Parts: sequence; structure tokens; C-alpha cells
Amino acid sequence: MWETTAICIRETAREVLGVSRGRSGKHRGDWWWNEEVKRKVKSKKVAYAKLVGSKDDEERQKNKDEYKVARREAKLAVTAAKTAAFESLYAALEEKDGDKKLYRMGRARERRARELDQVKCIKEEDAIVLVKDALIRER
Repeated sequence: MWETTAICIRETAREVLGVSRGRSGKHRGDWWWNEEVKRKVKSKKVAYAKLVGSKDDEERQKNKDEYKVARREAKLAVTAAKTAAFESLYAALEEKDGDKKLYRMGRARERRARELDQVKCIKEEDAIVLVKDALIRER
């Protein structure tokens, strides 16, 4: 019974509200990550899990030292990856078509920063939905 009700609610919501494209699970600031950074961060997380799970003081101290080393290595890997990624970005912006790339990055940033809580559509008298700003202003 609950399953059919849930399916009915989902279908109705999909018909009325539509389906968005959604966003990927990727964070905005991790475009510079590489395999080395992933490996170092994963080892840091494993070391932290060992530290949290340790019972006696001797084991805790050993795991704490391992975690400190792993954390330091992860920080160095992140710094190196960021430096390399930004250097290549700056080099690409200095090239012949660098201004195009710069404007493309600016447009993408502006699209991401748009406020999604503002409704940007309006319905005319004959039930036509206006989405473009110019048509909304004309109305």
C-alpha cells in the first residue's frame, strides 16, 4: 500500500514539477585533484580511523604519530597538486586564446552563482509560460 502511494506521489510530482538535470557529486573546488592526492587523502582517512578505534594509550600514541605523518603528506600532496594545476591554468590563460578561456570561466562561474530561489518564469493570459527576461519585461 505504501509503495503504491509513494510511486503515485513521485509520478505526480514528476509530471507537475518536472525533472531537473541535477548536479554531479563532484565538489566545486576539487578540479585540481589527481590520483596521488586521492591516494594520500585515503591513507590519511585510514590512519584517522585507526586512531579513533585505538583502545590503549600505547596503541593510540603510535596511531597518532602515523596519522600526523599521513596528514602532513596529504597536505603536501594537495599543495603540490594545486600549484601544478594553477600554473597550467595561468599558462593557458597567457596563450593566444586565453581571453576566450577567461570569459568562458567567468560565464560558468556566473551560471553557478545564480540564485535558484527566484522564480524566473511567468504565465501569460493564454497559458504560455514566459521564461526569457526580455519577454517577461515586455509583459
